[in-house]
Amino acid sequence: MVYRDGEGHDLQDLVVTNEPQWQMLFGGNAINDKGQIVGMGRLTDGSVHAFLATPVPEPSTQALLLCGTGFLGMVLYRRQSRRPA
Repeated sequence: MVYRDGEGHDLQDLVVTNEPQWQMLFGGNAINDKGQIVGMGRLTDGSVHAFLATPVPEPSTQALLLCGTGFLGMVLYRRQSRRPA
């Protein structure tokens, strides 16, 4: 289980993978400051391996970051253009 916003979520439901061979994640054993989760899982061939799940920001978070960076760039550009030479 992973707790986010006061609610518990199954780790298996949160992980989106491009690797179709993962059959089941047993669970996370540890989490670091970056939000990366390490744990164990089973592949479709029955073998058990460790996994590292790295969180990816939601598109809305990325859009907000891009807008903020653009706004900051605009402010800095306007400051530079107003300075006397």
